[in-house]
Amino acid sequence: DLETVPFRILKREDEYEIRQVESYYVAETTMPGRTGFDFSGSSQSFNVLASYLFGKNTRSEQMEMTTPVFTRKEEVRGETMDMTTPVITKKA
Repeated sequence: DLETVPFRILKREDEYEIRQVESYYVAETTMPGRTGFDFSGSSQSFNVLASYLFGKNTRSEQMEMTTPVFTRKEEVRGETMDMTTPVITKKA
């Protein structure tokens, strides 16, 4: 079962839902490579995110990786893509 940011469905249609989600933090990294998105680049970026979430951060704090994980191309910065995931801080 995948962890998901808590939400409440405000409206449901055949092809989509409108959700109200609780506040959350975002972890993000930029994928390397000329085109930004390739298997090697996405794999490296995922590993960077996973390391951060599993405690390799300034607070040595572990966080839950949640769904969804987004990838997007930033036209402003040229040919790079970012990988982003919502995170939930683990409660002690």
